[in-house]
Amino acid sequence: MLLRYYLSEIGIWVEWLKSYEWYAQNVKDLAKSGQKRFFSFLIPVPDGISLGEYELRFGVKAQYLPVIEYQDQILQVQWSEPEIIHIKHPFNGVKIFISHSTQDMTLVRQLEQHLDNYGFEPIIAEDIRTPGALLREKFEEKIREATILLVLFTEESITSKWVIEETNYSLKIGKPIIPLKEESVRIKLDIEWIEFSKYDKPEIIFSKIMDGINNRLRTIPLAPQVIPAIAVGLGIVILAFLAGFFIGSVRRK
Repeated sequence: MLLRYYLSEIGIWVEWLKSYEWYAQNVKDLAKSGQKRFFSFLIPVPDGISLGEYELRFGVKAQYLPVIEYQDQILQVQWSEPEIIHIKHPFNGVKIFISHSTQDMTLVRQLEQHLDNYGFEPIIAEDIRTPGALLREKFEEKIREATILLVLFTEESITSKWVIEETNYSLKIGKPIIPLKEESVRIKLDIEWIEFSKYDKPEIIFSKIMDGINNRLRTIPLAPQVIPAIAVGLGIVILAFLAGFFIGSVRRK
């Protein structure tokens, strides 16, 4: 017996919606086995939403025809496995090189996420694989590409050869520097630093960094301003539906 798939509605549910709400389109169409249907959705982002990751699911309200069992007569929404979308500011053109000790990677990753959320491009040198390259040349090249050097002075990093060399090189070429100094650390530096405690929440540390970034950007010619507004949409999401099975495609972070 040849089965057809009756599509009534196609839609998307995202985590900021209530459980019974979704962005849906009326379809009212039949699909044969193996046929595809393509749909696009523009997802509005609410004002004031917190930045970060949100769950998204694709849904289809449909049934097989002819009806082969009684329960198949009821149109019910079938949901895909969750996808993850990331809500963040659009890229503002500012690149931040993070000079750090590998022992401080937990803090580095937290700052990386916050910078990315607010439209900056964090540069973490060890994440950029260039086999055969001399490390000093690699770090110097990435510092030159950056808009600002963010250097973390912690109990672990003050003895790091690379943190010292990256800071000295930035001073040599006149690269704007934002020193983030752990309060227990004693350093001799002729530029003003931002003090923090390792017990501070990442949001508090990042708030101090944002103040420093905005102050430094005002001194850089033609530097873009940091605009505190998130994008109003996530772009187009394409859904491909097969008879009896559906696949969702969304950009993963």
